[in-house]
Amino acid sequence: AAAAPAAAAPAGPAGPVQATDADIFGAFLAQMGKAWDASDYRMCSFKHVFFDDLSTEAADGTLAPPTAQELQAKRAAAFAASDEALWSRADAHNPDPSRFCPVQLTGFQALQEKRREEKRRT
Repeated sequence: AAAAPAAAAPAGPAGPVQATDADIFGAFLAQMGKAWDASDYRMCSFKHVFFDDLSTEAADGTLAPPTAQELQAKRAAAFAASDEALWSRADAHNPDPSRFCPVQLTGFQALQEKRREEKRRT
């Protein structure tokens, strides 16, 4: 009679993955690159939410709030281009939701452009 084949050992966890210093450093560099990449509004570390005032000046010099449609369109566009948690937190603290819309700026270039725009308005 032939001997029965030996049963294969059950497949279990392979154990911890060994990572080299080069692997760890490469992952660190990739993470740092993403933290400074302003084109990725979710991963970039430099981001802040400002409130855009959507009011317009009326003929008598008073500020008129935007229409509901204008406000809704601006809010939808701003939310789509923002980190959801950051935007929602800012929206919860909106000082005047009938006039202001939270807008996320990501990166130093965006902040500089916002500053130029504000200077131009004043």
